[in-house]
Amino acid sequence: MVITPRQLDVLQAVEKLTARLGYAPTISELAKETGLSVTRTYHHLNRLEEMRLIAKDAGTARSIRVIDKDATKGE
Repeated sequence: MVITPRQLDVLQAVEKLTARLGYAPTISELAKETGLSVTRTYHHLNRLEEMRLIAKDAGTARSIRVIDKDATKGE
């Protein structure tokens, strides 16, 4: 599995914002944190979910969570 630098940015932003806020961030908050558009952030989140690095609950707001904590280290 190869994670791109932008995907890693989004993954790390999920972890960082979750720690800061105490709950999962919105896609808009992630876009602002990473400097990406909402559309591009959404695309990266879907790819990270396909790679099983994050999980999202369909139809539930603020449900993004990191599954593979080691992946956020960029290894």
